[in-house]
Amino acid sequence: MLTHSHVKSIHYRIITGEHVDYKKASPIREETDDFVLRVENDLASFEMKKHFSTKEDAKDYIDPYLKRWEILIGLAHDHRDLRFEYKNAEVIDRSPDDKNSIILNVDPIRISVSLDAVLHVSRGRFPSPPKNFENTPDVETMYLRYKAFREGKESLLAMAYMCLTVLETSAGGRSKAVSKYSISKAVLNKLGTICSEKGGKNQDRKAPKKGAFDVLTASESEWVIQVVKALIRRVGEYAYRPTTSLQAIIISDFPPV
Repeated sequence: MLTHSHVKSIHYRIITGEHVDYKKASPIREETDDFVLRVENDLASFEMKKHFSTKEDAKDYIDPYLKRWEILIGLAHDHRDLRFEYKNAEVIDRSPDDKNSIILNVDPIRISVSLDAVLHVSRGRFPSPPKNFENTPDVETMYLRYKAFREGKESLLAMAYMCLTVLETSAGGRSKAVSKYSISKAVLNKLGTICSEKGGKNQDRKAPKKGAFDVLTASESEWVIQVVKALIRRVGEYAYRPTTSLQAIIISDFPPV
């Protein structure tokens, strides 16, 4: 008999950083037009409302949602804080000839345990699921550079300058970026100035003009990091709904330096 397969649910294991746990976090439930998401302990489960006939098709649909979530988690906390790993899917037969659906396939569950993890941070809540944020090639480029900086693979100012360049190029220049993304020109000007004039060992993006580095202070470094994260989020927010009026990002949103 020809089957009418349907992915009833798809499940992802929650992988946390070695110094993080969510054991005290309350379960969360999120419902969209396409699925019901439940997150509890070390499992994120999607009960599918939208029809997919194969687990591959369902996974191709859910994975970008989880990627957006991982980016936002990486910006809010740390890119190693929490990620999702495909676990298994339940596929049923929804043949109209049968009154009851039957299970066609459930992937085997494979569990790996690390004995090296040392948990230092116990978070009391799971990160909120992604809303009003879209992952685009520009968002991906900016986030990967930010992630490389966090992993010690790239200097702060080289990363920040690249993110500023991507944002401005996507809009056709700095002035147009101010209007397109609703970001104060003072924020972009200050970031550009710091990237161009500051530096030091493992900080600079180019040689100093006057023969000596003007070393970044700790507060300036933190300012740059916070601004870069805000720019990445804003590009994703704009991509989600370009017609929406976004709250302006202004210089007073960040600590003075």
